[in-house]
Amino acid sequence: MHANPCPFCAGEIAPATFAETLQLRAIYNRAPLVPGHCLIIPQLHVTTLSQLSSIEASALVPFAARIAELVMAVYGGTGVDLSLQQGQSAGQTVSHLHLHVIPRHEGDVMADWHSELLDSEHRPPLRSEDMAREVARLRRALAMWPERTSAPGIPGALE
Repeated sequence: MHANPCPFCAGEIAPATFAETLQLRAIYNRAPLVPGHCLIIPQLHVTTLSQLSSIEASALVPFAARIAELVMAVYGGTGVDLSLQQGQSAGQTVSHLHLHVIPRHEGDVMADWHSELLDSEHRPPLRSEDMAREVARLRRALAMWPERTSAPGIPGALE
């Protein structure tokens, strides 16, 4: 884990945010493995799944499913990978729990895509104008998405 302050808590992610609830936030990855690669993060700083409150934990999967549907529609994915690394030995590089949402297409990355995912330091980060374009694209798509909540009965569900 990095000794630096958490980049997700330090406000660095505001420009990457395209959806959020009271518990969770969806951000575009600063160095995407493929177009549409996003992260779901808890609003509060936690490092493990067991640190999520029961409300956060019950909101995570429906929110992730909704974001996965969105990025697959926007980027034309035919499948989706959801990946969570908990702990340095599992490849977690940011000490804030986060779930990768990666839209997939046949032949988009090599068979051992997980090693590419873990090697985020060698993927080029997006330029700020490219990040802004992708976030705006997702925000527009989300605004036009059919009206429903992703987690009925959970305060702050995606609207």
